[in-house]
Amino acid sequence: MRGKKLGFRHSNSIQEVRKLVSEGLSLQSVALITNIPPTTLRRMATDILKSRKEEWERDQERARELYQSGMTCSEVAPILNRGRAFVESACKNILRPWRENMLGEKNPAWRGGKVDLRKQIRESAKYKEWRKSVFERDNYTCQISGKKGNRLVVDHIKPFALILEENNITTLDEALRCGELWDISNGTTLTEEAHKQTDTYGWRTYFKLRLKI
Repeated sequence: MRGKKLGFRHSNSIQEVRKLVSEGLSLQSVALITNIPPTTLRRMATDILKSRKEEWERDQERARELYQSGMTCSEVAPILNRGRAFVESACKNILRPWRENMLGEKNPAWRGGKVDLRKQIRESAKYKEWRKSVFERDNYTCQISGKKGNRLVVDHIKPFALILEENNITTLDEALRCGELWDISNGTTLTEEAHKQTDTYGWRTYFKLRLKI
């Protein structure tokens, strides 16, 4: 008999189910705990589930209001005691136009197509040779953590994008002739985790470019 396996009796199962559902557990989780089918659980806690749905919808609406007021998803999440994923899901229809406005020349980081140029450089044989030389010099070992492995990256100590800007490089041919780009002393082997902690990772390079620090 369902419910008997874990000692649940019909007389107390409703109370237990309602307690678990009110704590925020999903019907699937409660079903595993009580060995009661989700369809039966839904009947036992209909009012609680309805209340949870209403609360969910209110928080979604509040998330959209806060986001549209100028707050970021990360700032909104703790106010609602929800995860960032919840806020992003609630705001997805108003996030999309914002993202579209950040494409191409609309993006404050736009530098006349140099993103495409960097991609061309990274796909070139010379870049792959430079990368391999840094790996071999460092014996395929992260220079911060000392870890070895195949999930390693080569990081430019002086940002790749900064070298392009300072040398006014606009074409692949100009890049291939730039000695500073291929100086292996400007490269270091890092794990992906260590790379993310550097002060030139991602948008941090953009701020260096704009602030010249």
